[in-house]
Amino acid sequence: MPDFSSPSGCTSASSQRRFPNPGRNTSYRPFRLAPGIHCCHTGGTHVFLDLCRDRYACLTEAQAVLFQEICAVFPEPALGVEALSFGNFLVKKGILQATFTGSDRIDLFQWPAPDRSLFDLDQVEWRFRAHRVPAMLGSMRAASAACHSGAFQDQITRARGWKSKSKSVSLDTSDVVADLAREFHTFAPFVFSTRDACRYTSLALLHYLSAAGLCADWVFGVRLSPFSAHCWLEFNGLLLTDETLTVREFTPIMAV
Repeated sequence: MPDFSSPSGCTSASSQRRFPNPGRNTSYRPFRLAPGIHCCHTGGTHVFLDLCRDRYACLTEAQAVLFQEICAVFPEPALGVEALSFGNFLVKKGILQATFTGSDRIDLFQWPAPDRSLFDLDQVEWRFRAHRVPAMLGSMRAASAACHSGAFQDQITRARGWKSKSKSVSLDTSDVVADLAREFHTFAPFVFSTRDACRYTSLALLHYLSAAGLCADWVFGVRLSPFSAHCWLEFNGLLLTDETLTVREFTPIMAV
């Protein structure tokens, strides 16, 4: 399994290592993902996001086969010896958690692909209103404070807190969300560079929309060969911070 890489900057993994061969254990235990662990299937393998450790990990091809067997067992038949042994090993690594309830299962994250973007087909003139500048600056300060908090999990907690104060998602507000996002992107270049800043841009726009009482989704995705992570903001299938073709290169692993 490759070394974890930090999702904070959404950068590519720089090194890899293999798990040692796990020991044998013949007792049957069902498993579930440990708290703070998110998982998706992509490129014939599985990728994990560990919020607590700010890291990603990817299984080898052989390990992915064993993990697929672990995911498929619910609640019977019993796991094979190798899959059980590997599951116990992942428990020691903090990726899985043993459960004896018989009602738990490992659900891989799935998220519908966005079907449009502000940057793809938008023919509307982009401009910002001067009276909205203080709100945009406030959101940028909030995003900066979150990014400098150090812990990725803290950024997620803050984002969830902002969203909890916004309204329920409604198709009727799509035009409003799009207008505010255009406004934000028009003003943003005067304050910061959006190049290679997917996390900061998403946080700032999420705060800006939440402050206006609107709820968007902060989505994280991964791709392989070479490994890379990315994040973006979307609303009802409308991408607010990226182009459709760019985002479709990534498999979603978590959404806030």
